[in-house]
Amino acid sequence: MELLNITDIPNFRTLSYRSLRIDWHYINSAIIDMIGPDNDNAAVDSSIVKTCKDTTAQRRRKNGKYRDNESSWGYSTMGYEYGRKVHTSIDTDSLSVIEWKITTASVYDRNIAFEMIDSVRNYNYILMDAAYDSSDIYDYIFENTHAIPVIDTNRRRGIIENKLTYNRKLGIELRKKESSRYKMRWEIERTFSILKEIPGMGHI
Repeated sequence: MELLNITDIPNFRTLSYRSLRIDWHYINSAIIDMIGPDNDNAAVDSSIVKTCKDTTAQRRRKNGKYRDNESSWGYSTMGYEYGRKVHTSIDTDSLSVIEWKITTASVYDRNIAFEMIDSVRNYNYILMDAAYDSSDIYDYIFENTHAIPVIDTNRRRGIIENKLTYNRKLGIELRKKESSRYKMRWEIERTFSILKEIPGMGHI
């Protein structure tokens, strides 16, 4: 409330009107500065937020009439879903959201990964799931941050020792060494679950 320069919470309509004009990235950065996280463990991931209910999305797909030009079909662990994708980085110790970006659901996680990695470049460890297991991600982290990447190994891409790049091979060894630390990545999944429990966030 101090950052927003208000003394009491206005009614919902007024709050909704004002929130459209607030620079939330600035507010979030100010909150992070006040919290002062230890910059030890960060996690990067993304999650699809549905634009509408599944039945509505299927009906619009059949008719070819979509209302939201910023939404698309994207693949997740739940299968194909229609909506937008929220790419996020968090501090897993304080559970603070460090940075976020919203794209259409069809955008691959790793296409936005570099921006999210930049937001936590001064952390000691960056935890990511198998969607980010690629040589260019490892190269970027090793060359542009102070962090150690702990990325789950995507075995579907194959692990042939003599064909692995040096950085990916090193990354796979780090994943094995830091298996207990990797479990902390669950905090970003829990953060997404909490956000989707907020009334209205199940679909927008």
